[in-house]
Amino acid sequence: MTADSIQVPATAPGHAADSAPVSSIDEARLAISGIAPGQDESRVRSLLGKPLTESEPESSEVLSEPLRKLSYPDLIVELVGRRVSAVTCLGPACATPDGIRVGDPRSKVETTYGHGRQAPEGMLTYRGRGSDCGMTFSLYRDTIGTFKLWCDDS
Repeated sequence: MTADSIQVPATAPGHAADSAPVSSIDEARLAISGIAPGQDESRVRSLLGKPLTESEPESSEVLSEPLRKLSYPDLIVELVGRRVSAVTCLGPACATPDGIRVGDPRSKVETTYGHGRQAPEGMLTYRGRGSDCGMTFSLYRDTIGTFKLWCDDS
């Protein structure tokens, strides 16, 4: 599974496809392994060290600066310019500030964050309060398979 395979479905912010309210989470809880949206690359490297791999910069018509990916064990950090735009957790080595990890049951996510938007099937999405950022958990048989912290940089 790669970070690119996790897609964040688009609906109106704060509402599920069926217009039911979606739980939002505080900005301080939008982090994975201490990495949060908007952090500078130097902060990422000071927390995580040298990445296993670093992609070449990719240009996009939508983004103002090139996108790069830093790969760590179980973790991919996406940078637009020198700022964090997304973080993907692929294994149990990383966690949210609340201790949610790959392999945890759906019930732990819902007990911690409430009921998120559940579309498409197998995904739980939570929006950040007052931001264009959020977190999406991909579920496999009601168990977290991966999760991604993301911001709408467009």
